Amino acid sequence: MALGFAVCQAALPVLPEPYAFLQDLFARVLCKEPAWRFRTCGDFVSQMQFLLQGTSTDATLIGAQAAVTPSRSIRPEILIAPFSAETARMAQTAWARYLGCEVHWRDEFGQDLRLIPPGEYVMGSDETAEHLQLAGFVLPHSGWREWIAAESPGHTVRITRPFYLGVSSATRAHFAAFVRATGYRTDAEAVGKGGWGYAIETKNGVQRSDFNWKQTGFAQSEQDPVVNVTWKDAQAYLKWLNELTAESGSAVRYRLPREAEWEYACRAGTTSRFFTGDQTGSLRGFANVQAVSFGVVFPSHDQKKWQGFSFDDGSPFTSSAGLYSSNPFGLCDMLGNVWDWCNDYFDAGYFGRSPVEDPRGPSSGDSHVLRGGSWASGPVHLRCSSRDHYGPGHRSYAVGFRVVADLTQAEKV
Repeated sequence: MALGFAVCQAALPVLPEPYAFLQDLFARVLCKEPAWRFRTCGDFVSQMQFLLQGTSTDATLIGAQAAVTPSRSIRPEILIAPFSAETARMAQTAWARYLGCEVHWRDEFGQDLRLIPPGEYVMGSDETAEHLQLAGFVLPHSGWREWIAAESPGHTVRITRPFYLGVSSATRAHFAAFVRATGYRTDAEAVGKGGWGYAIETKNGVQRSDFNWKQTGFAQSEQDPVVNVTWKDAQAYLKWLNELTAESGSAVRYRLPREAEWEYACRAGTTSRFFTGDQTGSLRGFANVQAVSFGVVFPSHDQKKWQGFSFDDGSPFTSSAGLYSSNPFGLCDMLGNVWDWCNDYFDAGYFGRSPVEDPRGPSSGDSHVLRGGSWASGPVHLRCSSRDHYGPGHRSYAVGFRVVADLTQAEKV
């Protein structure tokens, strides 16, 4: 009984100084969370060999007085979903130590990013429209069966490299700095009928020539996500970031997330419909969605056809970054607030032929993937597996983007 209690509850003893370099190794062997331990004895042996190769020693390891100094930290293994929030945090810390970087990084442009460790998970969903309807989800019309089918089959995906992902979607302040520096005009300003916004006189959303990223018809702070930006606008912003980092000699390169990376980061080890659970009410406090406050400003919205959430999130439109609680990886607004553009082209059948390792999406297409739902989205759109897509010139007061920062020297697992 005493041994069983120690295994489950007691803190891991600290190794004596001559063997302190093995502390992280044995912390993994004896970790309380099974998913974070070595999967095989061979993995343990290879990590031990890796550690010994990266040490300098003045004596053999035989005897308590051996002086050993590690020159490299232990390379962590990739995560295998499902895993707990504690395991997610431990993995972020372990990979940050291994790479010699920080878990939370504020870059030179003032963007906050979180380190996402490599991992394996089941992407997509095998739930059908009928399954969702039985669970209480309302689908507006029969055509949504094809829309739901594009999430299947659920398939194994392995993200093999760590990357940084924006804690939140790019803000108005970030985008304004880009516009001031370059004089860039968005598609909503330069092409066609403008962007989308809220018309107070009709209490509804409309597309109008005076609506764009600066003007949406509702109040936004500088820390709210930038909206009315197209996929092409997002690419122009990223090009500017990369030109500046290249001039400074930085190894960091920015891009949009791949769809597989986005869903992995959103789920953060969970396997439920939302990263908070299977029930719609579990998102309360974690997401800005189509809820009670939305119905106040859109009184003509058909709640029976376009299902909303029953709680009040306090935000009728967009909300500032970090207002709601984060997911286990420390990311905010992965569900709700604004849709995030992904780099991938959209293909409804792609999941059936997707490669396991680092899928990049179809090689061509007419539209790009959007993920995450928005402040105007109901439960069916807020699920981790939900997908949408539009052409590269699409803009909306519910669409933005978040950035990925690649560490070009990060080692492939």
